[in-house]
Amino acid sequence: MFPHPLFCLKRNSDKAEIVSILQDGVQETINQFLDLASSCTQPPQPRNGEKQIGLRYHDKGEAHLRVKDLSVKYDIEELRESHFSQEKLLPEDLCPTLGFDHPAMRPLKLFSVQANFVKNGLLLIVCMYHSICDSVGQFHVTEMLASQCNAIGQRKATSPSSSLKLAFSANQFDRSRLFHLFHGAPKSDVAKLSSYIVLPVPERGMPAWATPDGKPLATKKPSSSTEPYISTHDAVCALVWRTVIAARLKASIITTTDASTFGMPIDGRSQLSPPLPADFLRNLAVCFKVGESVQELIPPENLGAAGFQIRSGVKSVDDAYLKNFVTLLQEVPDMGQVFIDCLEHIKTTGLFLTSWARFDYAGLSWGSRFGECEIFRFPAGGYMNGIAVIFPPLTNGDWEVTLTLEETAMKAFKEDETWRRFARME
Repeated sequence: MFPHPLFCLKRNSDKAEIVSILQDGVQETINQFLDLASSCTQPPQPRNGEKQIGLRYHDKGEAHLRVKDLSVKYDIEELRESHFSQEKLLPEDLCPTLGFDHPAMRPLKLFSVQANFVKNGLLLIVCMYHSICDSVGQFHVTEMLASQCNAIGQRKATSPSSSLKLAFSANQFDRSRLFHLFHGAPKSDVAKLSSYIVLPVPERGMPAWATPDGKPLATKKPSSSTEPYISTHDAVCALVWRTVIAARLKASIITTTDASTFGMPIDGRSQLSPPLPADFLRNLAVCFKVGESVQELIPPENLGAAGFQIRSGVKSVDDAYLKNFVTLLQEVPDMGQVFIDCLEHIKTTGLFLTSWARFDYAGLSWGSRFGECEIFRFPAGGYMNGIAVIFPPLTNGDWEVTLTLEETAMKAFKEDETWRRFARME
């Protein structure tokens, strides 16, 4: 299961009223996007050469909102004083599903919400299975839920019997348009997909990599690069990549002769020609991978070269790359054979980074009874060793990064002088 984004909402309204609005809001959200009421399982191996998709979705049903009163155990003011420390946010208390679950183990709900009433506030968990929606889709589903709650709250305040429906574009939900774009596309060429390989047999069960475990320099352009610029985001990614690898080297997990890789998913909506709607509610995150030797990556003066490599990787996910990828998915007997190969080494020489930096969760309007979204967190337990996440920006413009490393490597990461020049640890 994709780890659970956590929203901390101040509220001064009656609990029963909040629950009523949330229940109606979740139901209205599912009424708009019916697939969210499904669960998924991983099917068995295909037989007799039949084509098999990687997951099977089924059991469309009603919305489910889980409500807990944790006011004795949690206090918003105490959490705020700790900067909402991840260690204090226990998934067994706050989350509607397990943090590291997989459809190979049990059927998983695609969408679930849990409202946790605590002293002085509300901790609201919105959880989605990542295969049904990428980070863009997840943000827009959450935006839809917030909008529904806002509209329902307004209706209850004015005329409880009135009907207020929000309009959404049909193109947001139309997955068929994605495949119609590639009608007549040439045969796929996996060699041109930097981050993917095709396995001889599909991967089944919980993947090994998915188990939990414990700017000036970055803008210096190398003479070999043809890129005109890098973004602040590229520079931050380069800094995280370089520091993770330097920390693992210091912890003797890797050596200077190793080759390192950096992988990241890119939103393909705008890169397609013609583009898909910016608020398309599916998963169109397609990955790229770039590489560099450990010896060349870790010197601080080479940070700019890493940033320009990442910029080249971002630009490589273009219309041709995306059409090649989707064509490949239609050609293989089982989609489970298509594997993001850079994940194989994320506990040693690789880093995989996913970013939520473009999503304004703090700007979502939930309605007067809820207040504003204050922070974005994952519950305790970390993510997966070798995966970094850039969180949505704070209201003051700062960016937060979370990552999971082995204890010895994390100690070296925190002490890294180059990292400490540009960032602070909370």
